[in-house]
Amino acid sequence: MEPTPTNPAGRAASDGASALDLVTLATAIDAHVRAMQHRRASPRSIATLVEETRRHLGDWFERPLAGLRRHEVAERHEVLTRERGPYVANRVLAQLRAVWNTAARRHEHLSATPPTIAVTFNRVERRREPIPWSDVASWGARVAALRNPVRRDLLLFLLFTGLRSLDARTVRFEHVTFEPQRPPVRLLDRGVAPTVEPRLVQTVEPMAERTSERAAARTGEPAAERVAERVAERVADRATEPSAERTAERLLPQPIERLLGSPLEPRAAPVVSPGSDPSSSVLAVLHRPSPKGGPRRAFRVPLARVVQCLIERRRRENAELFAEQGGDQGYVFPTLDRCGRVTHVQEPKHQRTERRVDPATGAVTLHKVTDLPSPHRLRDTFATAAHEVGVNPLDLKVLMNHALPHADDVTQGYIRPSLAHLHASAEAIAAFLLRHLGVSDG
Repeated sequence: MEPTPTNPAGRAASDGASALDLVTLATAIDAHVRAMQHRRASPRSIATLVEETRRHLGDWFERPLAGLRRHEVAERHEVLTRERGPYVANRVLAQLRAVWNTAARRHEHLSATPPTIAVTFNRVERRREPIPWSDVASWGARVAALRNPVRRDLLLFLLFTGLRSLDARTVRFEHVTFEPQRPPVRLLDRGVAPTVEPRLVQTVEPMAERTSERAAARTGEPAAERVAERVAERVADRATEPSAERTAERLLPQPIERLLGSPLEPRAAPVVSPGSDPSSSVLAVLHRPSPKGGPRRAFRVPLARVVQCLIERRRRENAELFAEQGGDQGYVFPTLDRCGRVTHVQEPKHQRTERRVDPATGAVTLHKVTDLPSPHRLRDTFATAAHEVGVNPLDLKVLMNHALPHADDVTQGYIRPSLAHLHASAEAIAAFLLRHLGVSDG
């Protein structure tokens, strides 16, 4: 519309069109990144968007955002689906849609309907493929045979912790701390004779006396003494479970040393600080400061004994493997980048190069072959093992850093399991997996 002194609407439309010409895809992405930072999106989410849009949409960066047409956006999705796969194609075009929507909120002359409306997104389903139990032993044998000891231990670490790939790859030694914790107490079979600690008896006796006095005051009957005795019996029963340390000692029998290819020597337990309870067990606790969801989703989980041994072995071997680089720089699973600098493992998948010869032309081509399940399949395996050993679903959510219930279940919203309680679950899962690896836990 041609602007005239008597046509202010035309002038406004022209000004709006000129302003939109200055909004390129690159500047729109910058604005969207600032919006993500403002709402405290995780650095990983921001880095993923910046990298993937640069890689797959970089040839559009200098074009005006409003100039992107529906048909070319749909064609780009089809090309990415063929060349990069359905997951990448969907993700990149969803990122473009988010960038457009942020720009549309800021520029009233930009259509509120993004060109991605023309895209038929690929139908994808979340893959749930734990390793079959009949295949776990052969998986362990293939992992033990890997030439790279860092990658070998990373895969075992993923199996025994159920962590997401990036959370595992970026673990640093400083993220593992040792904390005194009292082992959880549980009811045991009534056929086992209870042995109660003296300090626990000192707690039970006054409680029994107070219960007896209150009951007697209400009823005046001698039955109050029997009520107090039952209270004392219940508390005593809960003190009879074997300590977590004794249970953990059975999880590293000799066969696992042959399976993994080198001895596992657990790190000596640290000295408990003065004034702490000497009867408490010492738990190894892993802190993940910036997992999926960012720092606000930071979490701490206890580590099973076998995982502690893996970490200690990496501490010992890394010092030799990376001696020329001045050490592992604190990374449990280090590697070298293209410039020879120490960083964490970037790609957890184990791939090997396979030569293939075309029978017709004799041409030789190299192909990447993956012969081990992806890291997320190990997470599926961990979760399935937890279910089969009877781990409480709420405890499993904590161990895997899944969102805990809030509004959906008022009662469960109050529950936050202790580290000592979770440690028992972690050990049970580890023992189950060790047995399927062909290692006896007796």
